[in-house]
Amino acid sequence: MIDTRMIGIFICLVFLLAACGTDQRPLQYEEVRYNPTAINTAYDEEVKNEQLFNFRSFNLAVDYEKDLTYEVFYSHDLNDIVATINDFDQQKVIGEEAFNQLTPHFQEMSFDEDTTKPEIIEEVIEILGLDPSYSKFALEVTYHDGSKKVYNN
Repeated sequence: MIDTRMIGIFICLVFLLAACGTDQRPLQYEEVRYNPTAINTAYDEEVKNEQLFNFRSFNLAVDYEKDLTYEVFYSHDLNDIVATINDFDQQKVIGEEAFNQLTPHFQEMSFDEDTTKPEIIEEVIEILGLDPSYSKFALEVTYHDGSKKVYNN
C-alpha cells in the first residue's frame, strides 16, 4: 500500500517544480482604451461628448537627474478616452484608474492656447505636484479647436 505521506510529498514536489519553471520576462504593458460611459465618474451618457478639460489631448514628459522621468498621456477622441501615468518609480497606471487620478488635476488647469509657455509650465508643475528642478520639460497639447502646441523647456 502507498503511504499517504509519500503522495503528499510527491504533490508538493510537482507544485514546487512547476513554480520554478515560470517565465522571467519583464512585464509588458498595454494601452487600455475604454468607453467613458463605463467610468465611475460624475458624468453620464448625455455628457460623454462634452469637453471634460481645456484640451483634447495632453502628453507630458518631465525628466530629472538619475534617469527619473514622470510621464502622463491623456487623449479624449470621439467616445474613447486613453489615460496613462508612468511614475518615477516605474509604476504604470493605465485606463480608468489613471483617468480618475488625473481628473482632479486636469480640472484645476486653467491654461488655454493663448496662455504663455512659462505660465503653462509653471501651472502644470504646480498642479501635478512635481519638483520644479527638472532637467527637461516636454508637453504637447491638442486643444478643442484642433490646434496642437508644444511647450519645451
